[in-house]
Amino acid sequence: MSALSDMENEVEDFANEIENISSYNSDVEEYYKGTQIYFSGLVCNPGIMFLGINPGQGYWKQNNEIVRRYEPLDYNEYYDFYYCGGYSGYQLAKDWVDIFENRVCRLDLLKHSVKSNCYFFATKNTSDLNQLKNELDGITDYDLEEKSKEWNRTLLDYIQPYILICEGYGVRDKLYEWYPDEFEMYDEYTGKLSLDNGDIDVLVIKRTYSNIQDKASVSNELSDLINNNDLTFIDDDDCNDCNCDCDDDDDCDDCNCDCDDDDDCDDCNCDCDDDDDCDDCNCDCDDDDDCDDCNCDCDDDDDCYDCNCDCDDDNEDSDGSNSYVSPIVLASILTKKKK
Repeated sequence: MSALSDMENEVEDFANEIENISSYNSDVEEYYKGTQIYFSGLVCNPGIMFLGINPGQGYWKQNNEIVRRYEPLDYNEYYDFYYCGGYSGYQLAKDWVDIFENRVCRLDLLKHSVKSNCYFFATKNTSDLNQLKNELDGITDYDLEEKSKEWNRTLLDYIQPYILICEGYGVRDKLYEWYPDEFEMYDEYTGKLSLDNGDIDVLVIKRTYSNIQDKASVSNELSDLINNNDLTFIDDDDCNDCNCDCDDDDDCDDCNCDCDDDDDCDDCNCDCDDDDDCDDCNCDCDDDDDCDDCNCDCDDDDDCYDCNCDCDDDNEDSDGSNSYVSPIVLASILTKKKK
């Protein structure tokens, strides 16, 4: 962790130096919109990491001040925009949510992914980023290009994702420029990055501004990589998505919960006779009519499409092996066997 802390401290020192320069250099002041390292939580070995070129000017436009963020967020900003219903106008977030929720059906991967950029310094566009680099050349204690290369390697070595999504051809080209001996492309869209701790699958997307091109192909490639890496669900300890009042948070496994108050088990919409049976609508229902999420007439087992329960005699299938788990409510992190 010390290498990562050193990186964060260096980034903050560099950002302070740029701010000082901008106080007397109008060109730097015009181009520089702040610094942000993370656009997500910081997770080791996540299923997916997103990498862009550099932060945009969104924070500056909304707040009329530069951004200064050096610590991780709670979750990937794309998921936060979805969860909070605030991504109106943020097309890239809408596209990724569409892909992960409706096409890949693994919204949990998006929630617990990591997102950062090749350069941590915010500008209006990549043209302004290049202008900022030119303006700072030779007048700071840091070489922005070389330090960005070093910082990204530190970040990648620490995070070690299974799948790295390059958000645009510019990211792909920058990685190849920085790490030519470790970066290999199989074709236009897929490749690998070989680090000391193992290989990372690479997926490159084509963008037109904030619009992802050919989402169907992106979804197919992403699904293949997810399956090849055998990425699996693990329930969150904090049960953020099941909307229940749990007596013991550890029991709250995606609404497979031991609830203190049955009425609070909002995701399965059932009045459970036995809390332990409330297995994400794989339930032993006290009142058949309350089994709202499984679309069933529970006095007839054959009609119990989604809950896989034996509601006629209040004895559920014990293993729940055919239980349906909605990707929208799954709160999960990812593990898999290392290659």
